[in-house]
Amino acid sequence: MIHVLATDGGYQEFTLGGAEYFWLVDSALTALLAAPGTGLTQTART
Repeated sequence: MIHVLATDGGYQEFTLGGAEYFWLVDSALTALLAAPGTGLTQTART
């Protein structure tokens, strides 16, 4: 089933504008900043 869905979609080229780059960088920074916090909560439980 996964193979059928993958072949159905195909490759789609797209370009990012200014706002899209902002949200892409914002999401990446949020993930990087949240990663140490998840480690701290896991070590606090043990």
